[in-house]
Amino acid sequence: MKYLLSLLLGIIIILSLLHGTNTINISKQALTIWMEVLIPSLFFPTVMLRLFMEYLPLQLNTKPIFNIYSYRYILLGFLLGYPNFAIYVEDECEKGRISPSEATRLIYCVSSCSLPFVFITISSLFQNIKIGLLLFISCLFSTIVLLGITKKQPIYPYHHHKTTNTFMKLCKEHMVKVGMSLFFIGGYIIICQVIFHLLPNTVITPFLAYILEFSSGIFNLTTQTSAYQLPCIAAILGFGGFCLHLQTLSSLDKIKIRYTSYLAYRILQAILMFLFVLFAQFIF
Repeated sequence: MKYLLSLLLGIIIILSLLHGTNTINISKQALTIWMEVLIPSLFFPTVMLRLFMEYLPLQLNTKPIFNIYSYRYILLGFLLGYPNFAIYVEDECEKGRISPSEATRLIYCVSSCSLPFVFITISSLFQNIKIGLLLFISCLFSTIVLLGITKKQPIYPYHHHKTTNTFMKLCKEHMVKVGMSLFFIGGYIIICQVIFHLLPNTVITPFLAYILEFSSGIFNLTTQTSAYQLPCIAAILGFGGFCLHLQTLSSLDKIKIRYTSYLAYRILQAILMFLFVLFAQFIF
């Protein structure tokens, strides 16, 4: 496997050198998406949400539904989105606030795009807040189904610990963590986009364009008119794209998850979200 990986990397390096101008142009395009769309729409709200949850002693405890005794992390998963939620869960696991098994279930099931991305980025692309709301509801529906499937593993109440750090120290800590996560997002976007454009054109090339990097796939779909436009966008949001999978897995050190299982959950979520939006369009 190592020899095969070395061979593939060698081929990619050679192709990137032979197509140097194209590599630079594609990198610039990916960088433009990162700097002009993702950072403005994600950095500020993500930092504010992390600070908000740091000071909020909210338990959100309830009678167990799907073996969940507290919905604090479920709520936070929708607020932060991937891969920031995975990074946050990793931090909480390292602090001993949740167990590795609880963290694994959360990463498998509560893997969704953030509310800022849905209601700011996508809604602004369509100039329609109702589309953002529909996509969010489809994500909520798929998450409930996944949590129902994994109800064997309980998620226990969160025990709030009063922070001893000053506001400025917490602000710096969260700005650094969010900034680093966005930096890796930008890096993976560039890498995935360059590798994709180095591949030869085949029948499956257009399909790969959508599942490789989800933000670029969504931006491409917004320029097309089709009856399946919104269901396909919902499916891409549910799947996340292989670029996002790399971002999530590379951010986890303490939590060990199997990629095959993670991939299966993402495929199932993509199918659920596609069918939900398709059904909603048919009804309404």
